[in-house]
Amino acid sequence: MRVTSCCMLLLSLALAAPAGALTLPFTEEFATDNADWKDGGGFDLTWNATGGPDGGSYASGNFSFQPFPPDEPITLARAQDEFGSSGGAFEGDWIANNVLTLSVFFRHDLPFPVSPFARLTQTGNFPGAIAIFPGAVLPNTWTPLTFDVSAGSPFVVYPEGGSYASIFGAIAHVQFGVETPPALAGSPVVYEFGIDKVSIVPEPGTAAMIGLALVGIAVSGRREH
Repeated sequence: MRVTSCCMLLLSLALAAPAGALTLPFTEEFATDNADWKDGGGFDLTWNATGGPDGGSYASGNFSFQPFPPDEPITLARAQDEFGSSGGAFEGDWIANNVLTLSVFFRHDLPFPVSPFARLTQTGNFPGAIAIFPGAVLPNTWTPLTFDVSAGSPFVVYPEGGSYASIFGAIAHVQFGVETPPALAGSPVVYEFGIDKVSIVPEPGTAAMIGLALVGIAVSGRREH
């Protein structure tokens, strides 16, 4: 009984989080709806029951580059505390909880490859840190993206000021977007994007602790029966 109690306490400390607080590990699957994610204009993303990277559900939206100059960043999808996106599962202190990567499956139908970014901010949406994906995503292909958001990451920039501690210590907004391709700047053509399986996980040490707790519960359960 003592082993079970200790393991349950360890597991609850590692995983439990109140509504509107960081949840680890967490993956937004968009299983039944758009999970209150919005597009760059603040409108609800469209929920799709099929067609995702595993054939299942995903969220999508439409956009154009008409109002944007060349190389201007454009936000396509956003989860924010003001919207209650994903029940607040992404909101909180990523530093204390050792969140080192942010991942997502991304698809678009632009006429050529693009390089996506993730933008992360506190409440108020400014200043923000931009995590750059070091590669390009081909059109009409679900592509898994992983953003390195660790301290000192060479792929994270701070064009709006702020610091790693001030931003990642209290994440409230998670946004994904692309830079405006010069060839499409000002174009009124409407394109579509999709996202799925937006994930944050604790660093390996924390994950190992959770796994150990689960093993302890299983072993203790067998002994008690």
